[in-house]
Amino acid sequence: HDHGGGGTGPGTQAPWNVRGTLDIHGIVRKRTWTFLAKSSLAGSNVLHTTEDVDFAAGERLIVTTADRHMWGVEEVTVASLPDPRTVVLTAPLERDHVSETYTG
Repeated sequence: HDHGGGGTGPGTQAPWNVRGTLDIHGIVRKRTWTFLAKSSLAGSNVLHTTEDVDFAAGERLIVTTADRHMWGVEEVTVASLPDPRTVVLTAPLERDHVSETYTG
């Protein structure tokens, strides 16, 4: 159990004494989050994911940014899923969302 000792995993950015419990209610999903399989640039209304998703038309999603600036985060609405790894949005993205893989 990490207590904010400088680890790199989820939850390591908050001090141990300000963490809590998140209790989420709703339907069981295939994935609640995933990575982009390829970049989705401003003006595009399609997201390609690395895992299967089961989002429904009308649901709202948050597309985050890879950096620490919140200006890159967008709330989008699902129009359709032509296949389990392609999400069509009701409106085009306002910002670039870059997907990159680094190998070391």
